[in-house]
Amino acid sequence: MLRMMCFWMIAVLFLGAFAGDDVLFSVEDPRGDDFGAGAILYPANGDYAKGDLDLVRFEAKADRKGTLFRVVFANKVRTVGTRTSRDSPEPLSNFLRHDFFNLNVDIYIDTDGIPASGNAVSLPGRRIQLHERTRWEKTVCLTPRPPEARSLLKDFMLKARREQERRRLGNLNREAARALKKEVDQLVEKEFFFPTRIRVRGNAIEFLVPNDFLAGKAQPDWRYLVVVSGADPEQRLDWRFMGYQGVVRGLMIQPLARGRAIEQFGLELDADADQPPIVDVLYPNVAFQKRMLATFDVNEKQLAALPALPMVPWNDSLTAAYPVEVEARPASVSLHVTERVAVANRMAGDREPSKPTRETRDNTPQRGEGKPVITRSDVVKQGIKPPTRKPLVDAPPHVIPTTPKSQVDTLLDTPTDDDTPQRSTVERLRELQQLRDEKLITEAEYQKLRAKILAEL
Repeated sequence: MLRMMCFWMIAVLFLGAFAGDDVLFSVEDPRGDDFGAGAILYPANGDYAKGDLDLVRFEAKADRKGTLFRVVFANKVRTVGTRTSRDSPEPLSNFLRHDFFNLNVDIYIDTDGIPASGNAVSLPGRRIQLHERTRWEKTVCLTPRPPEARSLLKDFMLKARREQERRRLGNLNREAARALKKEVDQLVEKEFFFPTRIRVRGNAIEFLVPNDFLAGKAQPDWRYLVVVSGADPEQRLDWRFMGYQGVVRGLMIQPLARGRAIEQFGLELDADADQPPIVDVLYPNVAFQKRMLATFDVNEKQLAALPALPMVPWNDSLTAAYPVEVEARPASVSLHVTERVAVANRMAGDREPSKPTRETRDNTPQRGEGKPVITRSDVVKQGIKPPTRKPLVDAPPHVIPTTPKSQVDTLLDTPTDDDTPQRSTVERLRELQQLRDEKLITEAEYQKLRAKILAEL
């Protein structure tokens, strides 16, 4: 009897945590839309299941110290438990302090509501930008390793800033380098926040964003873009000490692979590999999510432009302001026939022909090894055709903005890994030592990375 009473007391406290006059807003997201633009597949391992990254509710509550945000998922949030590193038997709990490991939640907030004001570029690796009308002033990133993510972002932006100054001045002295570091530190402090006060409860994660960052409490009439992605919490182990150049390819995010992959999110056979690796977006309906995530154009070097939406009133009418006048590229018919044949053969486990032959062109079976499992004719007979693009009607709302870039956009959008010279072993060891001293990596990570660096000698 006592156990039952305790259970119901806990349940009441849990359910009532976001009830009352201090609730700022609470909105619902459709269930079953955790597939991005329509073709993303979950990893084929025990760390994920369909529904894990399916955002179903987004809430905010006033707290004495700031705003307590809450994201609710279709499934119970997977905790670290006894899971180990993918590279060693080290428990993930040694370096994951917040008891979740497989997801990121980015919140881009347009606080001023002024079109073309603020920043458009998202965090590295998301492959999205904010719509011209709803650029962001503040970004909150919920991720399993917030201090490390913050450090990686600072490093990436500082490298881009140094490159700017080198091109302008020709060289940098010590004083100039210190001034740039201070400038980037202040910029990240002002515009990015990585929560560390986090609590996992069932299928929900709560996290506090202080008043100092948002200049008060979150407001329901601000515009919010909330996106969910698969997390790579071990990115630090693959960082630049081993030749990897920071976060150019993504900040704590899993990239996409073709087919159903084991360790990362995959794509259906005919899906476009250049689509955003975003699993779910907080939008009133599924069709709008699919349509906006498909507005990218690789040929035009154009990212998908996603609008942020106000929390009140939360209904389908919010999407009417963002029509797409260009036919969205269907996620399942985006590859050329030749490429689809190659992908189908790889997934079937057979070897691709080294070059086109008369036999493959005519759909006549080849003799011996290298016989294709699927030919051009097989693909065409299935009725899979490249999409027909409609001509542009005036200027679609997702064209790259002509508004001058903000400082944040310029730094996040600057490639930094092409011309960077290799650092010496002494420099790499010194930087590794500094990260350990600042407690940004564990002792086990330090020893493992140190051994790898020394092994290259």
